[in-house]
Amino acid sequence: VQDDAARLQKAYAGEKADDIHRHERAVTEAWEGLQSATQARRLLLLDTVEKFRFLNIVRDLMLWMEGINLQI
Repeated sequence: VQDDAARLQKAYAGEKADDIHRHERAVTEAWEGLQSATQARRLLLLDTVEKFRFLNIVRDLMLWMEGINLQI
C-alpha cells in the first residue's frame, strides 16, 4: 500500500495527492488496529488453552485421589 501510495502521489499533485495520503494513513491505521486486535485475540486464546490444560490436570488429580480413597 505504501509503495502504491508513494507512486500515486508522484503521479498526481495537489488535492489528489492529499487524498491519496489520507487514504494511505487510514489504511495503515486500520492495518495496525487489525494487527493489535489479532494479537489480543491470540493472547486470549493462549490463556484459554492454559486454563483448559490446568482444568484437565485438576480433573486427573481428582480422579486419582478418588481412586486412592476407594483403595483406602
